[in-house]
Amino acid sequence: MKHKPILRLILLSLIVIAVSGCALFSNVTFYGNLLRANRAGVRFRRTYENLELAVPFSDRSDVTLDLFSPEEGDGYPVLIFVHGGGWNSYDKELFTPVAMQLLPQEMVVVIPDYTLYPDANYVQMAREVADATAWVLE
Repeated sequence: MKHKPILRLILLSLIVIAVSGCALFSNVTFYGNLLRANRAGVRFRRTYENLELAVPFSDRSDVTLDLFSPEEGDGYPVLIFVHGGGWNSYDKELFTPVAMQLLPQEMVVVIPDYTLYPDANYVQMAREVADATAWVLE
């Protein structure tokens, strides 16, 4: 019975190591997927013809948007995709695979950028996304 506390400590240590390993593996998997998506997006942007990159949409900011169209013409539904990243990470280029998935559905995809924290607060970010939306509606 003297060894029970030691066995519990060893078991607890093994559980902590296993959980830490899962978290590490999860992060590696996430960043690996991110890298693969980025590479696919870079290749797509080089070869796809119906896109406009780095389109300015506001006089109040330097941020731009990317516009992906299925083909020439009008009347397609439009999706404005505001990328994630906790308001402090990533940029529009990383989310090109969103457009890659929606273009075969005959949708126009607009992916605006916005100034990230700490260079902007939520008010500025929301204003920039609203400006992008207004630009699309025009």
